[in-house]
Amino acid sequence: MHRIHTSLFLSLILLTGCASYHPEPIHTPHIDEWKSGCASESSVAFREKWWEIFGDPFLNELEEKALANSPSLLLAVDRIREREGFFQVERAPLFPHLQVGGSISRTRVPDSSVPLLQMPRTPGSSVAMPPPFAPLNIPPGPVPPPIALGSHYQTEYKIAPRMTYEIDFWGKYMNATRASLEDIKSAKEDYLSAILILTTEVALRYFELQATDAELDVTQRTIDAYKEQIAINKASYEAGLKSQLEQLQAEFEYQSVRAEYIDILQRRTLLENLLASTIGIPASSFHLPKLSFENKWLIIAPQLPSEILKQRPDIRSLENQIERERLRVGSAKALFFPSVPLYAEAGHLSDSLSSLFDWKNRILSLTASFLMPVFEGGRLKGQVNQAKARYEAALHQYLDGVIIAFKEVENALFVMESSKELYGIRQLEFRAAQDQRDLTKIRYDNGLIDFLNVIFAERSLLDSEKNLIRTSRNQIFATVSLIKSLGGSWEEHYQKPTLPENARASVPPSTYSNTLPTGMPKAILEQDT
Repeated sequence: MHRIHTSLFLSLILLTGCASYHPEPIHTPHIDEWKSGCASESSVAFREKWWEIFGDPFLNELEEKALANSPSLLLAVDRIREREGFFQVERAPLFPHLQVGGSISRTRVPDSSVPLLQMPRTPGSSVAMPPPFAPLNIPPGPVPPPIALGSHYQTEYKIAPRMTYEIDFWGKYMNATRASLEDIKSAKEDYLSAILILTTEVALRYFELQATDAELDVTQRTIDAYKEQIAINKASYEAGLKSQLEQLQAEFEYQSVRAEYIDILQRRTLLENLLASTIGIPASSFHLPKLSFENKWLIIAPQLPSEILKQRPDIRSLENQIERERLRVGSAKALFFPSVPLYAEAGHLSDSLSSLFDWKNRILSLTASFLMPVFEGGRLKGQVNQAKARYEAALHQYLDGVIIAFKEVENALFVMESSKELYGIRQLEFRAAQDQRDLTKIRYDNGLIDFLNVIFAERSLLDSEKNLIRTSRNQIFATVSLIKSLGGSWEEHYQKPTLPENARASVPPSTYSNTLPTGMPKAILEQDT
């Protein structure tokens, strides 16, 4: 007997294993070193709030406001709560279900019934009666139906708790519960990803505004220079020293640069409104003063690419989704095996409410059954195929996400590295444009060249200054993009930022002034963490 029980137990274990799904291990792409050949060590280390490495208090205030006000973060929290509720629903079948029910029934029941016999009638009687001591004269043939001679009503009272439970031999409910738990983990990673996307978006828009204000400042100085040149050309024309053509040429360039200033100002307003919506503030009540633009040259050089990418919350979310779909395949396979529900009911049943809870009126019922599918028309097989297809889709989505992550890191590293050399070239270009403009004005004032050369020199200087600003902006963009592609940090004990307690800190007025960088950018040294 002991051997029989052991064999049955081992059979159940084997059948339970058949309901699980164990595909081949995932082979994640791996590289030994970055293609860009960046530096082997980093001069900065991320804090819990990565944006603080730029040392900009105004940016820090904007990031805090974004974490406090952004509806996208609240939406991510709502999704976590939704999936937690779904987890409770999926976990419920693992526990017995207890219900309390009662009923009252009233039934009309006949007292008695007799067959209608063919008997002789006595005079004056409406009912056929046999004569005294006379034998019954029952004719041959079928017996007529009975006639109810009376009835009464019967009342029944019942109250009985009922317990139902299905033994989860094959892991149908356990796999579904674990899958919903992986879904919660994925939602939490999506929340961290939303924080990373939000904070990097705020930083990008902020630095874009800084660069735009610097372009406005350069354009305004060019406008002032043309306005002064128009006055000089007008005075020379009135004095008969120069023709009106030079005055008109200066007027044309003056209006052209003014139009360019309006275009940049429009772009600045749109960026400001975009930043307001990113932070979660109405655009009508959000205004940023003129911002200064400084080079923030950071050296970020990760050393372990594959391990770094596993820190990205979106990659971890995809891993949770793979495990979720794998468990759901096991839950779908378990539908092929028998279900074993148990029912238990205990309570009282009586025809009188006053004696309902008497001990003699107690009832008890225990039921165990099983139900095994035999033919479902391919429905169960189709569900398994659907679950396997979703698993394969999650796996391919994960691999695609990893490949994209490597691309993003490589792009950011290349732009960061190449921007150093490009910035030096842009500086040489800017200084050459300055010397060209100064020499051209001297030659024009001496009457050696016409005004078209001055226009060309001024336009070249304006373009070179803007190129210098945009090169520095692109380098900062690459830094922020690298931080985003690395998941916010490459430190082992890095903790993700959470919503601050002082959620609605106000942004103080800015005291910055517009300055154009003229020297090589300074590297920000490693800050204390």
